[in-house]
Amino acid sequence: MDRKILPFVPKVYDDESLISYIYRLSHANNHDIAWTYELLGINVNKIRTRGFLLGKEKIETSKLAGITGIDQMHLVQFFTP
Repeated sequence: MDRKILPFVPKVYDDESLISYIYRLSHANNHDIAWTYELLGINVNKIRTRGFLLGKEKIETSKLAGITGIDQMHLVQFFTP
């Protein structure tokens, strides 16, 4: 069983975007969202500052699974349109 890095992992809402979930995940763990992006391997300096656009950065569901303990296939099902 994989070790979770974050102690608090909120349930993913059925109609939730990936960005919204990462924001709630950060908030639940009392971390700045930039810290969570860094955990996910996203270069915070490349993120656009308008809204929730990530520019050309990509969020890897395998890394999100690693810090939450949520099965990667479940994450893909939640966040694939």
